[in-house]
Amino acid sequence: METTNTFKIANITNNSLSLKWVLFLLLNISLFSCETEIPDTDTTPPTFSIKITGDGFERTFSQDDNFDSFQLFLKTNQEYDILFSGTDQGGVKLVQLQYPKDYINFTTEVSDPWADVNVSGLSNMLNWQGNQDSPLTAGIFVGKFIPTGINIGAEFNIYVQDFGGESSNYNSISKYLNIMIGNHDTEVHNF
Repeated sequence: METTNTFKIANITNNSLSLKWVLFLLLNISLFSCETEIPDTDTTPPTFSIKITGDGFERTFSQDDNFDSFQLFLKTNQEYDILFSGTDQGGVKLVQLQYPKDYINFTTEVSDPWADVNVSGLSNMLNWQGNQDSPLTAGIFVGKFIPTGINIGAEFNIYVQDFGGESSNYNSISKYLNIMIGNHDTEVHNF
């Protein structure tokens, strides 16, 4: 199956994105807007990146990081920019970011093609689903969030799944980004 790939970016209601973010998005659009052929079998797992910026901090995390070796310290009541994406050249089926709903508040409206779904009494999930009849190479969310609470240990649960080609034997990647929310500077603490 050959199709032209495009992707939709979450509705950005806040026009205060920096030029750097806009240029980053335009670069991603040019990289991901290409034709792709879904292979009969896809054995390559998808990839992801999650970029967090705010409080003088900027870092992009990916599937290549050793998430068991560090914790991200976030400052209480500080607003952060987030750019979260899942990609796969054979088409992305599912991109998810689960977060603690009592301690992470998204200030950007979450809109189609993304949904903010309640998972349990404790967590919500940003959820994006692809369509195999019109596969896309990436699902990208751009927004802002504010962490709340003092000395709160929590995590972002990241999950990305591809279609697995025409055989539907999907590949996936799942990671947990440990976070600590409190009255401290934003930084990564290595174990």
